[in-house]
Amino acid sequence: MFSLLYKDILLQKKLLVFGVVYIMIMIVAFNQAAEAMFIGSIVALTYMMTLTCCAYDDKNKTDVLLNSLPINKLVVVLSRYVSVFMFAAIAVVYYVAIAFVLKLIQFPFEAAVPTLEAIIGGLVGLAFINSVYFPIFFRLGYIKSKIVNFVLFFGVFLGLGSVIPSLAKKLDSTAQEGFVYFFTSLSEIQIMAGMIAVIIILLSSSFALSLYFYKRREF
Repeated sequence: MFSLLYKDILLQKKLLVFGVVYIMIMIVAFNQAAEAMFIGSIVALTYMMTLTCCAYDDKNKTDVLLNSLPINKLVVVLSRYVSVFMFAAIAVVYYVAIAFVLKLIQFPFEAAVPTLEAIIGGLVGLAFINSVYFPIFFRLGYIKSKIVNFVLFFGVFLGLGSVIPSLAKKLDSTAQEGFVYFFTSLSEIQIMAGMIAVIIILLSSSFALSLYFYKRREF
């Protein structure tokens, strides 16, 4: 697995150069929203790293090569999921380094300092995105999954943008107050524990599906 993860890191050279520009844009765009700045930077950069690996593997027929070697398919699938956390860690370090440099040169826009809550929030976002993407990727391959993924995510986010406000209007004030009271009554530890549980459930379910599809794919 370590050799597979190392391969994925080597594929990120060009993207890391672009990452500087991207994080700078996020810092300027979300200067008034600290957590959104950090989470948006980490989630997007990590997801782009993941897609880069998937694209290169598809282009170079890596799956064909891996299936000709004595490597368990479970390891191949697991390495893809582990790489998400590896890329997230790289993205966090990258973000902190850029923020430090910007502070040294007195850049007019200040980068948000990452908090534990923001990091976990970013991981929840990554867990959701990749939990949806990976089963499609392992079932259809990169090209087809890219098209489906594009349609799926735009549909989900555009749908949520219209559904949530309409649901909020339909809920009476008592129900809304109940939701607010429930979440405000939770401690930070309870909220973070709940978010971690969501991450585990999403990724576990997604991993099982991905492994099921990958074992049945023909190369």
